[in-house]
Amino acid sequence: MQPNNIIEKARKLGLDIGNGSTSSANLMHIASQVGAEDLDSLNDILDDMLTFQNDDDYIEVLDDNFIEDDEQIVRERFGEKEYNAAKNEHGVYDKNYYANREKELDEKVEKAKDAKKEDQKEVLKKNEQGKKVPVQKNKNIFDKTKDNFNLAKAQRDRLQNKINDAKAKAYNVMHPGEALKDAAKAKLKEQTVDKAKDAAKNVAKKAGKAAGEAAKKGAKKAAGAIAKFIAANPIVLVIVGILLIFLLLIIVLLGGAATQSEMLGLYGYGYIEPKCTEITIEGGEYAGVYDIEEYIAGVTYGEFGTFIGNSWNEAAKAGAIAARSFVEANADSSCTVESSESFQVYKTPSEAAIQIAYETRGLVLTEEGNFLSAQYDAFCTDSPQNDPVNYIVCQQSQKVPREWADSQGGIDASWKTGEKNGAHGNGMSAWGAAYLAEQGRTFEEILEYYYGDAVIMSIYQSFLVSNNWTQEISANITSSVSASIMRTPINEMLSKSQYDDLNEYIYQSVMDVGVGTRSAIVAAAVTPIKYFAEYHNVVIPYTLGGGHYMTINSRATGENIQKTTATYYGVDPDWGTIISHSYEGNFYDEYGPDCSSWVPWVYYNAGVSMGQRLAGDFENLGQRYEMDEGYIAKPGDILENSHHVAVVVGVDEAAKQYYISHARGGNYGTVITPVKFNSDNYYIVDMTQYIESHINNTYETDYMNGVLEY
Repeated sequence: MQPNNIIEKARKLGLDIGNGSTSSANLMHIASQVGAEDLDSLNDILDDMLTFQNDDDYIEVLDDNFIEDDEQIVRERFGEKEYNAAKNEHGVYDKNYYANREKELDEKVEKAKDAKKEDQKEVLKKNEQGKKVPVQKNKNIFDKTKDNFNLAKAQRDRLQNKINDAKAKAYNVMHPGEALKDAAKAKLKEQTVDKAKDAAKNVAKKAGKAAGEAAKKGAKKAAGAIAKFIAANPIVLVIVGILLIFLLLIIVLLGGAATQSEMLGLYGYGYIEPKCTEITIEGGEYAGVYDIEEYIAGVTYGEFGTFIGNSWNEAAKAGAIAARSFVEANADSSCTVESSESFQVYKTPSEAAIQIAYETRGLVLTEEGNFLSAQYDAFCTDSPQNDPVNYIVCQQSQKVPREWADSQGGIDASWKTGEKNGAHGNGMSAWGAAYLAEQGRTFEEILEYYYGDAVIMSIYQSFLVSNNWTQEISANITSSVSASIMRTPINEMLSKSQYDDLNEYIYQSVMDVGVGTRSAIVAAAVTPIKYFAEYHNVVIPYTLGGGHYMTINSRATGENIQKTTATYYGVDPDWGTIISHSYEGNFYDEYGPDCSSWVPWVYYNAGVSMGQRLAGDFENLGQRYEMDEGYIAKPGDILENSHHVAVVVGVDEAAKQYYISHARGGNYGTVITPVKFNSDNYYIVDMTQYIESHINNTYETDYMNGVLEY
């Protein structure tokens, strides 16, 4: 057979005949396009393509279904998705696609590494002379965890890119006819419409035939080709292994914790188990039992009341944390104390003192995992006092300007003499802290100044799901010390990036525990409540709309806001909008979900399909049990009555109570509260079968496309 004849056949078919210096080079180029292994098979393939060129009955192959079903044909799809992703705008496979992305992904990894290394953030604060100087501020545990997650995610993406590159190249090697088909489709776009369509269709048909023939010849070799490829590229297996390790790392970082030592506390600080959650004051006018936060509010007022509500507010916060640490470290086993100057002075707290206690709720100082006995006094000066400009304070030999101290009526003259006059001079100086606060120091910086390497932790656990279906929640917030109702729309409260991060946080929380699982329902039900309570001190409002969202009128703009469904992903950016809305005689000032829209939102965001319905109708979704019937609800089940519905997010069998997530109504908003096993206010709906049969298998894609516009 003559090489020129083969080249002519290729030219008639519109193939690229090459521009090599020899006929052999051009023949090899043609053979590579149609998957021929030698000159004989190349000639046969070209003849077949010419034979079928005018056959209108030949199969249409402009889609991917061009190989006839045949049990003898191995239709190997390893790497097909990655191959298709690497096609350019003309539909032609770009072998450099993944290599070009690698540099970008490498840069993201380096940025993530830098963020993780930045354990401390430099900020400018005024020093004692009023000059701005750099101060190192430690990141909290939440930020460090987020840095770890971002690094793991960036490394995972880079490794996944390498895997995709390897798979696409493997598919290209094992499916040589694909390249020709891609070229044919591209030519269809480039040539004139009438001629190009026929030509491209014919060439694509012949490419399909060629690919089919190649597949038949390689049927016995296909499986071996994959094995050989992996054997020749063992890095693929290594990369897969590393990828799995990073995925496990992410799960551990963002929700896999189940033991106390791994749990986070509120605000992202570490968790330490409290010794006292209630304090008994023995004797005196304030004798009685107080919740720990009520007690701290009273001590904050009694010991640090002078510093509340002005430029010294951060000193009051530092005092509240020191007081909480002191009582946890020094109270006896019965948590009984006295109100005295030798221990701590308690007074009926002001509203401002209650707010200080709430803003620092649960925070304590620790040392090597134990409560620090964080002592403090008012103002103690060391002897000799021979600095004409400053008083030298006992604690840390702090210099406080004489002019400043002398202008403060609360600092007794006897405290400035260098004689301790009953002061102990340990821990923190209250007036010294006030001076630091006036210079712009935060309560964290004040505590670090006086207590050195002491670590701030929380006596309240954050919202973490454990493996035994127990939702670890601290509900030790009294009615007098609580978060306020959100009165600012989320899209004003949060920046666009913060809004995106929160929605990503919800999504990732669900992904970490498994889409469509009971744990995913808990994650969706708890995450937004946790986020707004811990980081913004607010709760999502409640607005009764009769089982669905409604048309609300914004007082700010006068415009109607249409709200008709709960089937969207992420938080509603309009939650918190100031409105004028009435329903059944009730008036609502802020916009948010009602109970029967919150529950479907939770399920929908957990990857379990659920449409809107009214309270009292959810019992039709599963088996109903009365509260005293012996069935113990599991997280993800529903508690319901004819007027209200809630999601179970925790089960405390020892205390015989559930924790439920619900839009509670009134001035409570969307919260988590306990309900006793024997409560007659609800019945239980077992959601086991419903959950299993309504998992959204396209959740990952749907979530990204279903978040409301900021």
